[in-house]
Amino acid sequence: MKSIFKKKVVSTNQTDKNLMKRLLSTPAHRLIFWICFVPPIIYILLYELLLTKFPSSSDTAFKIGIITSKISYSIIAASIFYFISQYIPVYLPRHRRKIKILPYVHQQTLIIDYNANRLKSNLGIQQDDFKKSDLFRKALNNINVDKPIEEFENWHQFLFHLKIQLLDVIRSLYFYNDYLSAEFMHELIIIEKQLMSPITFVGYKTLAC
Repeated sequence: MKSIFKKKVVSTNQTDKNLMKRLLSTPAHRLIFWICFVPPIIYILLYELLLTKFPSSSDTAFKIGIITSKISYSIIAASIFYFISQYIPVYLPRHRRKIKILPYVHQQTLIIDYNANRLKSNLGIQQDDFKKSDLFRKALNNINVDKPIEEFENWHQFLFHLKIQLLDVIRSLYFYNDYLSAEFMHELIIIEKQLMSPITFVGYKTLAC
């Protein structure tokens, strides 16, 4: 019996600790919304729309109703003031910065797309071939690496230049990770890892200028 009781006590204590951890890790605005805003507004709606239609059982009950309603109104007003005071100095400037940042991010993604199309054009491959790793690798293996390409002396310099330019663009976007979606950042990380991989240019000499 003692061991069972101890287990129940330990389980209860562990549950309380987990609950406290969750409360402490919950953002303040969520706690205020669900604890300080929602219950009082529900009470006010019930009080004003339902309870006031019935006569009070006593003068004390009537006064308690008035006091609790005033307290609820005050809590709701304080919660609204908190949300407004947080939104104006924090969320509104952040939204304005995001509006300014997104055109720059779009411009940088166009640079990535331009370089990808530039590589496809020089390799003479189609969009579908570019997505298929085996066809893309085959196109790379057919390159005459010593042949001049565009303004570069050979393909080594061209690919090295392309690689560095893409890495610079991708890493410049990491600075704005708070304003970009997780999916977009994930795609950038995948591209960077592929560019940094030692097998990205299989069969070629070490790229260097």
